[in-house]
Amino acid sequence: MVEDEPAHAELVNRAFEKHAERFELAVAGSLEEARQYLSAHTPDLVLVDLFLPDGLGSDLLPGKGKAQGALYPVVVMTSYGDETAAVKAMKAGALDYIVKSEVTLRDMPHQATQTLREWNHITARKRVEASLAEEKERLAVTLRSIGDAVIATDAQGRITLMNKVAERLTGWRQETALGETLEKVFNIVNEHTRERCDNPVAKVLETGGIVGLANNTVLVAKDGTERVIEDSGAPILDHQNRTLGVVLVFRDATEKRRLQEERQKAQKLESIGVLAGGIAHDFNNSLTAIIGNISLAKLYAKPNERIHEKLEEIERVALRTKGLTQQLLTFSKGGEPIKSMVSITELLKEAALFTLRGSNVRCTFDLPKNLWAATVDAGQIGQVINNIIINAEQSMPEGGILEVKAQNIEMVSSTPIPLVPGKYVKISIRDQGIGIPEAHLTKIFDPYFTTKQKGSGIGLAVAYSIVDKHNGYIAAESDDGGTTFHVYLPATEAARSAQTDPRSKIMRGVGTILLMDDEPDIRTVGSEMLQALGYTVVCTRDGAEAVERYRQAQEAGETFDAVILDLTIPGGMGGKHAVTQLLALDPSAAVIVSSGYSNDPVMAEFRRYGFLGAVSKPYQLKDLSAVLHEVLAGKP
Repeated sequence: MVEDEPAHAELVNRAFEKHAERFELAVAGSLEEARQYLSAHTPDLVLVDLFLPDGLGSDLLPGKGKAQGALYPVVVMTSYGDETAAVKAMKAGALDYIVKSEVTLRDMPHQATQTLREWNHITARKRVEASLAEEKERLAVTLRSIGDAVIATDAQGRITLMNKVAERLTGWRQETALGETLEKVFNIVNEHTRERCDNPVAKVLETGGIVGLANNTVLVAKDGTERVIEDSGAPILDHQNRTLGVVLVFRDATEKRRLQEERQKAQKLESIGVLAGGIAHDFNNSLTAIIGNISLAKLYAKPNERIHEKLEEIERVALRTKGLTQQLLTFSKGGEPIKSMVSITELLKEAALFTLRGSNVRCTFDLPKNLWAATVDAGQIGQVINNIIINAEQSMPEGGILEVKAQNIEMVSSTPIPLVPGKYVKISIRDQGIGIPEAHLTKIFDPYFTTKQKGSGIGLAVAYSIVDKHNGYIAAESDDGGTTFHVYLPATEAARSAQTDPRSKIMRGVGTILLMDDEPDIRTVGSEMLQALGYTVVCTRDGAEAVERYRQAQEAGETFDAVILDLTIPGGMGGKHAVTQLLALDPSAAVIVSSGYSNDPVMAEFRRYGFLGAVSKPYQLKDLSAVLHEVLAGKP
């Protein structure tokens, strides 16, 4: 108590002495004494005379001077006629005021009891309010931080809250959406039927449980943007289990859906690849016999005879069929790209101009001079470009312009395209055709999907598989003005070295050749082709027999000038193991590998496995003569 009148102070002191078990009274006679006491103590209650010799008692109110932030209630005491000043003090922060009289001063313990009770109620309420404010702020921070969209409604389905993600996905601001029905803001339709989906809030209110959206649900934003979404709705319950509203949590699943489709597409291609690789290998063996016999028949026919023309026509058809087996091989597990550094500019021009030769489609190029090179399988990437351009040409039966562009780009981790960050060459090929319907656009890379009467449905599936094996990416977009294919290939800034193909004419030779192949037809035609080139031939069926014949020849003092080994022998020793044993017998042996898996890694890096040359099935007479000439010319 701060009181300068000794009589008043004594009266109050006596009153409190009767309640010593409940109260302890400290008395200050001036404002300065009060301040000194409060600097060292925190009382439960302050009783202060409004007018003191050294100042106003209202200076001790919370928020003033040294009393700022005090954690105690203040009751001001005043004389009759000073009620206006007392009310002013209450507005400044006093909890109550007392008009001093003998009765009120004697009754001060009772007044203190009531004041402290009221202060406890006020303090408890403030704690609850502070806790609620803190909880509200924590909820706001949480809603701002989570990646999912959140919409809350009342029991009538009207929106009471939206977080920033919900605002972005729906296109509605929270201020605008508050009080609106969920159907107006959360517009969801079935992706396929385009019918409006059931209101999830209505479902929650009806069932009282958690509900989720059906598959293929699309959210249509305020601006018309569509996104595939996943969501769940749950009731908001009070402590008596009454439903106060619904909270709806949803997320954009468009990218997740696209990645799932990409994985399914890749799995589908992989499963078909096992079968396709086996078929292509066997088909190449058959083509080897066909093309080999055609080559021989052309040797026996005179160039000016009609039969020679027919043989050349048959050979052209057979070689086109070879291209089909190459596409099938792309699916096989042994179909990894045989990479070398390639100029993308040259590759694009050669592939495009060759494919469009004789057509009514004109090709334009936009290829910067500083376009990066790429380490790729030139044949396979050329096949990708070829397949895309064939589709473009077929979409423009009346002719048109095909735009071929390329650019250097650098992928970063935030890019939505599923590629490892780094340097890439982006190839864009746009036609002026009729476009691809949206319903078909997601299926164009599926094996055997086609809308053409004469289409095989394998061209773009092959392109997808090739690009995927090059650690690249291929995608398409289409509108009424045409279709654009985008191909991304890992790039390198190193310069490309020029390469030439010497296999352009038939070169004859002499010597003895050991030919190993498990197919009788290939042994027959291969033997005849070698004899036609001037060589003596010995044939074997597998690697073990070839090694034994080579050993027998050594023991007899004879030699084989070269050995041609089939790479794959079902149930027997193939060329990869046979060459090791041959080199153990004779380190100078000239061994050539041959395979129907023309893009097998062994074929690409044959020297690494001990071979001096490689010839892919099906081969022509000039292919066989060229590889033998190269190997025998370089043999010690």
